[in-house]
Amino acid sequence: MKKPSSIIVFYDQSCGICRESRRFIEKWDRTGIITWFDIQAPSTLEMYPFLEGSNVQEAMHLLEDNTYLYTGFAAVKRIVQLLPAIRIAAPLLNLPGADLAGEKLYALVARNRHRLSGAECDSGTCGIKR
Repeated sequence: MKKPSSIIVFYDQSCGICRESRRFIEKWDRTGIITWFDIQAPSTLEMYPFLEGSNVQEAMHLLEDNTYLYTGFAAVKRIVQLLPAIRIAAPLLNLPGADLAGEKLYALVARNRHRLSGAECDSGTCGIKR
């Protein structure tokens, strides 16, 4: 029997859409395979220094087995493939043109995530750092 993968998702806890996405995914992650880390927490970059200088502020990152790093739409696709409860949707994400459309949509939502979520940002961490 194959050992389950170690899955870590790095996301923006200060973002309303990101928090809601996490809640949605956690409902379907019945085996608890995914561990979540807030990119705004200083301890995250201390534990995972390779994230520094990456586009971690611009897109969700998924680290699988401390080896494979997926970002943005590729991370979403990997989550869908990994969770049995939603795996049925995986073939749709592999249709011709799905990557291009998915990446463009992901980038649009990510760029506007704080405005779209309607959440106020008192912490000063909501802007994408460039």
